[in-house]
Parts: sequence; structure tokens; C-alpha cells
Amino acid sequence: ESVVVNSLKTPPFADAAASAPKGSLAVASAAELAEVDVPPRRWLVPDRVPMAAHTLLSGDGAAGKTTILLQLCHAVVCNSDWLGSIINEPGPVIFLTAEEDRDEIHRRLAAINAHTGSSFADLAALHFISLAGEDTILAATGRDGIVRPTALFQKLEEAAQHIRPKLIA
Repeated sequence: ESVVVNSLKTPPFADAAASAPKGSLAVASAAELAEVDVPPRRWLVPDRVPMAAHTLLSGDGAAGKTTILLQLCHAVVCNSDWLGSIINEPGPVIFLTAEEDRDEIHRRLAAINAHTGSSFADLAALHFISLAGEDTILAATGRDGIVRPTALFQKLEEAAQHIRPKLIA
């Protein structure tokens, strides 16, 4: 089993891609990189979770992936540490689960709150979506072979545009 974490804020397209004629492939020489400073990488969690990238957390069933992710969500919302690391860009979070129901999320967050000394009021910016037992397909391949977002993906995207999360987990 695996979980994909997306820390938002997509970086701008490369200059080569922006200046290439429409429909052409933007090809750049690595020698061109000598002329510019190496761009800094933005991190949600330094050296663990980059911003503007997908991150995969995988492990066997019942290994604790959901708990680790909820701890990360808690840390991003509360601007506290996560597994001994700081959060560089705290803020709102969307946690989407296809396995845990609302009661299970409640129990797990209560345990995290008890451990950290925080309260549910501190988690106002942690937004969760429980889809346990529901259709959770975010994209589907059409007969033409093109992968397209589903209505669920579009709803998640609308929620993200409204909430402006630093993290979707």
C-alpha cells in the first residue's frame, strides 16, 4: 500500500519551455545552466517532503502510514515539528482518505492531540475528507487511452482552490 502526498505551489515552467514555439519540444543544453545560480529547493519538511512535488509514503498494511500522515498534517497546521524536523511552510491542510471513516480519524487525531498537548480547536485548518466505502477514483483512462480527471478530482481541486492548502495528503 502507498500514499501520495502533494505539497502544493507548482513552480513556474522553465524559461526554455516558455520561449519554445507552440507545439515544439523545449530542448536546452546543460551548458546553459552554468550561467545561472542553482535554484533553491522549497521544502515543506527539510530533506523529507519537498514543496511542489509528489511524495510517496509506502509500507505494508497496518504499518502506520495514516498515523504518520495525520501527524504531518497536524504539524503543518500547528507549525510544530514532525518526526524531529521543522515545518518550513505551515498552513492549511486537506487530508483525504479512502479507508478511514470519520470516527477513526477522530480517534487518531485525539491521540495526536493528547501526545502533543493540542486541541481540536488548534486543528481548525486541518480539513479532512473521508471517502471510506465510496468510489475514490481520481482519474480514469478513456477508450482513446487518455487519462482524464474524474468528477471527484474536480471537486478536490475546487476544495483546494478555496482552502489553499500547503499540503494535500
